[in-house]
Amino acid sequence: MIEKKKTKHLPWKITKTIEFLKNSLLNSEISIVSTDTILGFLGNINLESYNKIHALKEKREKGQPFLVLIGSKEKLKDFIEITTLTPNLSKMIDQCWPGPVTLIFN
Repeated sequence: MIEKKKTKHLPWKITKTIEFLKNSLLNSEISIVSTDTILGFLGNINLESYNKIHALKEKREKGQPFLVLIGSKEKLKDFIEITTLTPNLSKMIDQCWPGPVTLIFN
């Protein structure tokens, strides 16, 4: 069961916000945050956070994948089969990231 907490609005550019979110991630807590394009759940990439997000999205089928936002092209190797990265796609990523562009991989 997910414990409900008082909600807060924390602007990204304030140091206290960054520290709050850092501690939240270190404790496998989940936050709802704004991104370049959408609102999303922010959690550490581990099983505990996955289960918490899944509990929040209770109508979601077990095993259905989540969208994962990453900060750099180098992190892709942790999530996709790197051989699927064609030269054209690699060039597009270099030109668009970081930025408000979403790519979907298997």
